[in-house]
Amino acid sequence: MIQKLDMQSILFPTGFKPEQSSLYELSNDSGLNWETVRTVLRGGGSISSLNRLRAALGLRWSWTNEIDGVAAAQALAARRKAKLLSQRDMAAKLGVSPQTIVTLETRFRARVETLRRYLRALGFMNMLAAPSNRLVPKPNHAEADLVFTPRNLAVHIVKAFADEIGGAVLEPARGDRAFYDALPAHVTKHWCEISEGRDFFDFTTPVDWIITNPPWSRFRDFLEHSLRVADNVLFLAPVNHFGTKRRVSLVRDAGFGLKRTLFVPSPTAWPSSGFQLAAVHLQRGWSGAAEIMHHD
Repeated sequence: MIQKLDMQSILFPTGFKPEQSSLYELSNDSGLNWETVRTVLRGGGSISSLNRLRAALGLRWSWTNEIDGVAAAQALAARRKAKLLSQRDMAAKLGVSPQTIVTLETRFRARVETLRRYLRALGFMNMLAAPSNRLVPKPNHAEADLVFTPRNLAVHIVKAFADEIGGAVLEPARGDRAFYDALPAHVTKHWCEISEGRDFFDFTTPVDWIITNPPWSRFRDFLEHSLRVADNVLFLAPVNHFGTKRRVSLVRDAGFGLKRTLFVPSPTAWPSSGFQLAAVHLQRGWSGAAEIMHHD
């Protein structure tokens, strides 16, 4: 009898279920023997084996879209530096030698367990992710994980919600400052930006509003943390990002309601995804009707 995949591992994105795959099928597709496949699926083995399995499953690394091992390693190093950690600091966190970190960040060689703990130290829950469906206006460095919002669009969105925006406002993925600079003068502005050493997931001070175009590859993570920190969350993203059962439950269980949705056109420089782009306002304690607005 063909043994089905053991998907209990921390390797894979939430909900990832290759229903028809088996150990033997993955062995054929990856060129690994079936015992190695089983070991990797359980979180063991080497990164090189995991990389071959990743390719067979059509997944990407969770921290970058780079496939080349050296490029993926460099993206890891960039993420570490953005958190202001030295290689020696990271080695101490993981309980390994500094040379292990050097090898991981230059040759992309280590045990899967070492990579798992490295990523956890950076705040990543999984090693692998489904191919990103983010709209990216222009090529970015993979380690930045930014989607740049046109300034005129950010201004329009902020104006549409300006009657309600007030108090302390956080832009958790400031990027090139489109939303940050568009915020009303009367608010107290806060910001995070991973490429500048300010990690949103380290920000725990309560604020009145979070307004951003979040990295769509980490949409759920950004949403979950935003619901903890703010009373109002305003995200620019395709509407399908808000509509999964899991995310609807996440919003409801956090005590939020959908208050307003502003449909906006996708910037002409962005490739079409087939999904409507929208600025969606979630408010803590809101139980009224949801208002639908359209871009002028």
